[in-house]
Amino acid sequence: QAGVTLGQGCAHVDANGGDWHGAWSTGARSRITARPAPGSSPSTLLILGHYFDGNTRTRVRVNGADLGWQQLGPAQRLPIPAGTQGPIDIELEHEAPRRPDAADPREMAFFIREITLR
Repeated sequence: QAGVTLGQGCAHVDANGGDWHGAWSTGARSRITARPAPGSSPSTLLILGHYFDGNTRTRVRVNGADLGWQQLGPAQRLPIPAGTQGPIDIELEHEAPRRPDAADPREMAFFIREITLR
């Protein structure tokens, strides 16, 4: 895999090790760009992570194609639209983002741990 870029709606990367190395979503939508390795044509996308406080699903769009509400985290591969070339734009719509406490301004829904293209 050539790389993943976290965009709008993603916090900085937390390097806490193991299952807690990744980034929290912030707000109602998160944008991510995944770049396949040169010459590869991936057909599936895997997004692993953890939900926060009552969140259980995420609406996923890949290059504009709506894949509906998905439960991210389990080893469920999502289809990448046929004919996709180049960078893969991922938009995550979060069902119920909320602040962890009054002192933390982030509205979190999903902790993004891993994104894999195959």
